[in-house]
Amino acid sequence: MGVAVGQITLRDARNVLEVSTHLENEELPGWYALEQNGTARWTNGNAKLDLNVRPASGIRMLSVQVLAAGPYLVSDATATQLAKRA
Repeated sequence: MGVAVGQITLRDARNVLEVSTHLENEELPGWYALEQNGTARWTNGNAKLDLNVRPASGIRMLSVQVLAAGPYLVSDATATQLAKRA
């Protein structure tokens, strides 16, 4: 169960950083193969993304553009297990 991710942006009080690692690196844990058009990539439901940024001096906001997803039907027991892992 995953989602198709487009643009990712990390913002703080002074900077806006466009994160494109997921659209450039072939081998990333939790991500499926790169799409042909290079504008989105599907996760497998457990994607990891190294933001590789300097320490924050204040609040940051991470924006993730979700282009496609489910609906995914999950039993109550599975939903509980997933919530415990989150």
